[in-house]
Amino acid sequence: MAKLSSQLRNEKCKQLVAKYAEQRRTLKAVVKNQAASPGEK
Repeated sequence: MAKLSSQLRNEKCKQLVAKYAEQRRTLKAVVKNQAASPGEK
């Protein structure tokens, strides 16, 4: 079984991923958009 500190670190990482998921999704959409100007990217 993993150490408690490893489990807590994993949970913290999951919380950060969930917290910034929407922002990451919008930024990826801008980067993938061919019509976006280099300034937007």
